[in-house]
Amino acid sequence: MRLLCLLGYHSWSGCKCTRCGTTREAEHAWVDGKCTKCGANARLMCGDLDGSPSGQNRMKRVTKVQTGLIVREWHPQLDKWIPGWWREITKVTPAEVCWIDLRNGEEETIPLDRIERWIQEGTFWTHELPEAVKMLGDATGQATKRRLEQLEGQYEAYSLLEMDDADIVSLLIGQLSWTRSHSNIYDKDEYPIHVKFVKRIGEEINRRGGFDLMYRLFHDAGGSRDLEFYWDGIGNWRG
Repeated sequence: MRLLCLLGYHSWSGCKCTRCGTTREAEHAWVDGKCTKCGANARLMCGDLDGSPSGQNRMKRVTKVQTGLIVREWHPQLDKWIPGWWREITKVTPAEVCWIDLRNGEEETIPLDRIERWIQEGTFWTHELPEAVKMLGDATGQATKRRLEQLEGQYEAYSLLEMDDADIVSLLIGQLSWTRSHSNIYDKDEYPIHVKFVKRIGEEINRRGGFDLMYRLFHDAGGSRDLEFYWDGIGNWRG
C-alpha cells in the first residue's frame, strides 16, 4: 500500500482506490444489485430492510429531520413497519416535510409538527447506507412494474367469449374476493388492474344480455355494493 493511502489520502474512483484497492461504502456502480467496481452486494449490505430494526447495526433512530435523510416508520406496539417503504426527505421547511418513496417514486408532503412528533415517539428510523437502500428501492420498483405489466397483459388477453354465465359468475366472485382483501395501501398498484378486469367482465355481460343479464349475474355473484359501483356506466347500469 502506498504511503499516501496509509495516511488516508486515497485516490478514489467511485468506491475503490486506484492506488491500493481499498474500498468504501459510497459511490458504487450498481448493476442488478452488485457493484461492478468492488463486487459489493447491496442486499447483503442493507440487511433485512423489511425486518425489525432492533438489533440491526445498519439502522438507527432518527433524532433530527433533514434533507437527504432516508427514513421509515416503525410501529413498536404492532411490532411492524407502518405501511409504506423507505423514503428520502427532499425538502424541509418551517411548516412541512417533503419526501419521495424510493420504491415507487411517489411524493408526499407531511406537516413538520407530525414528523417531529414521530421522532419524539421513537418510531422514525434511518439507514446508514442510503445509496444501497435507494438502489434496492429502484430494483424493487422495476420488478413491481414488470409484474404489474405482466398481470395487466394476462387480463387483457383473457378470453371471456367462450365462458358460460356460470363461469363468468365464478370469475367475478374470485376477483371481488381479491379486491375486498387487498384494497389497502400495500396493493394500491395492483388493485386497479383487478377493478379494470371486473369492469371488462361487466361489459361482456352487457354485450350478451344488456341490463337484465347484468342484474341477474350481479345477484348470482353476491349483489355487493362494490360490484354495483365498479359497473357504474356500463350500458344502462348505474352504481
